[in-house]
Amino acid sequence: SLPYGINLDPATGILSGTPLEPGNVEVPVWGVNSVGQGGSLMLNLAIAPAVGTPVVSNPEVIRVVAGEDLDIQIQSQPAADSFTLSPVPEGLVFDPATGMLTGALPEGTWVFQVFGTNELGNGIAKTIQLEAYGTASDRWRADNFAGRDPALAAWNASPAGDGISNLLKYALGLPVFESARHLLPQPNVEFHEGESYLTYTIQRDPAAADVELVPEITTDLRASGWNSGSGFLTVLED
Repeated sequence: SLPYGINLDPATGILSGTPLEPGNVEVPVWGVNSVGQGGSLMLNLAIAPAVGTPVVSNPEVIRVVAGEDLDIQIQSQPAADSFTLSPVPEGLVFDPATGMLTGALPEGTWVFQVFGTNELGNGIAKTIQLEAYGTASDRWRADNFAGRDPALAAWNASPAGDGISNLLKYALGLPVFESARHLLPQPNVEFHEGESYLTYTIQRDPAAADVELVPEITTDLRASGWNSGSGFLTVLED
C-alpha cells in the first residue's frame, strides 16, 4: 500500500501528496490497457524525514551486563517531544515521554527501532542492537575487540605493545590501544602513625567489579619470590 499522505491517480499515474512518515517503502505498480494487465514493478520510495525532525544519536550497538539495572536514555538532535520504540525488549520498560529504557536483561541480544517526534513530525527510525553479557569483563572485551583479531582480546595480550596486559588495563581502566605506562601507579613515601612506608596508590575502575586486585612484593624479581598478605604488605587505606 502507499505511504500515508500519498495518493495515486490511476488515470494519469501521478503520485501526489505529502508523506507523513519517513522511511523506505516498496510499492508494486502495474499498468492496464485494452489488452489486459501488464507485469508489475516494485517502486521504491525513499522518504526523507522533514527538516528539523529529531535524529536519534545513540550508538547502533549498546552493550550492558546481564542482571544489572539499566537506565538507557534515548537521545536525539534536535530534542524530541516524545519517542517511539518497538519492540520493547522483554524485561524492560520504555517511557515514551522521557525516552528512558529501564529494567534488567538476561544474557542475549535484542534489536529494536526507535524514532523521535516533535512539532515537525516523526524523525527517521534508527535500528539499535542491545547486547547483554554475562560479566562486566565480557562486555569490556566486546566493547574493545568486537570485529578484531581474537588473539588481541586474550587477557595476557598487550595490543598497545606497552607490556601492560589486557587484564590489568581492564582492572585499572587504562586505554587499551595506547601506551599506558605513564598511567601506572608510581612509588611514593608516606608517613602513617609514625612509620614511613613506600606506597603505591592504585585506582581501580569501579566497573571492573569482577576482578580482585592482589598486591605482591619481591626482593629479587624471581617468579617464585613474590609474596603478599600480612607480614609482607600493609594496606593503609581501602
